[in-house]
Amino acid sequence: MIRVVSLVPSTTETLLAWGVEPVACTRFCEQPALVHVGGTKDPDVAAIVALAPDVVVVCDEENRREDAD
Repeated sequence: MIRVVSLVPSTTETLLAWGVEPVACTRFCEQPALVHVGGTKDPDVAAIVALAPDVVVVCDEENRREDAD
């Protein structure tokens, strides 16, 4: 199974609707059962790396380029 971290709240909802449960999301996602790794503008990069995701979903409207890099 693919390990996904979503740093885009609307995408978190889409992933769940598709049957893909992220291993983590932002504190702004309305998913209290998921691990939260900071916000859209201040993600905890070390926590994300520790989760060893296959994919981290970001977008240029919600997230900062330096965090995505």
